[in-house]
Amino acid sequence: MRTPKRLYAQERIIYHPALLTCLHGGDLLVTCNYLAWDKTVQTLEHVLSIATRPGRCPHAACPGSRMRLLSAQAQRMAPAGSTYGYDVLVRIGWLRQHQRATYGEIHTAVASVLPTSRHQFCQAHYLRNLAEPLAEADAAFKVERRQTVRQHVGDLIRREPQTAAGQAGVLTVTGLWPSPLKEPLAATSPTSKPTVAPASSGPEVDAVVTQLFRPTRSLLTLKGRPPFRLAGIETYERLHSVARFSLDLLAKRYEPRLAQLYQGLQSALSSCAETSQELQQGAAWLHDIAYILEPATTQPMRAAHVAGQLRGSFDTVRWWSDVTPSLKTSLNLSEFVDG
Repeated sequence: MRTPKRLYAQERIIYHPALLTCLHGGDLLVTCNYLAWDKTVQTLEHVLSIATRPGRCPHAACPGSRMRLLSAQAQRMAPAGSTYGYDVLVRIGWLRQHQRATYGEIHTAVASVLPTSRHQFCQAHYLRNLAEPLAEADAAFKVERRQTVRQHVGDLIRREPQTAAGQAGVLTVTGLWPSPLKEPLAATSPTSKPTVAPASSGPEVDAVVTQLFRPTRSLLTLKGRPPFRLAGIETYERLHSVARFSLDLLAKRYEPRLAQLYQGLQSALSSCAETSQELQQGAAWLHDIAYILEPATTQPMRAAHVAGQLRGSFDTVRWWSDVTPSLKTSLNLSEFVDG
């Protein structure tokens, strides 16, 4: 096992946007009180810790107030998602493309230029490898939930109220939930009857129904990014939020479509609560392992020390009585450490 290593910066540089005025209104930009593009970059000459303080227009009505302008100079240091500077990447590309160098020769050539650089086989590689079985189980869980939800409410959420002539459509963004039309009333139990039951018709009711149907459809197309963003877990949790919000609306005003949506989601999700809990427990363990693998800020830890912590964490999980055998198999940490 390779020890997760860290690049130690020789200099800290904070960049500011090259533009001084707003692109729309021409007013002077103000800087935000946070840093963006904050990263450590290894160049051919030294290691730098760089960041940029975004700029924005101070006027809320101006479109420039929603923009965050970064420093072009900072972004020219290294590509997004890479800690190697462009000069290092150009050197590697030149060796590979023009001199037909092998990967071993490229590694030797780069090491001669960067003798003090750290190998960046970091904790992210280990976490991705460790999360593969859990990610596969989550992907299967997502596919199963998607099919079940479509069986229960697929026909319902595909039908939307007809909009009036000339009325503009609404762009759906996954994760935006509609706000209540009125202030919520006192909390009621799931079995209590709605406090208000007028005729369910009109553009306001249709708008609320539409704002629930569209996000529900969008949630069935979520994509995951292991190891930490698992689409199956996220889909399950957010569909539960849609069901709870539908129940809150039904407590104030009965609407047949909302009732059908709530009952369908409850039927589709109730049978997989145990599986969802297992996946959530596995995701929590991955976060714990990520904390163990995080490089120390004071001094790097030796591989044996990190491996010991990982084995101790896995031994704790293995002896818990409420852990299912399938989840223990998914987090086969002993092979991961020994490998």
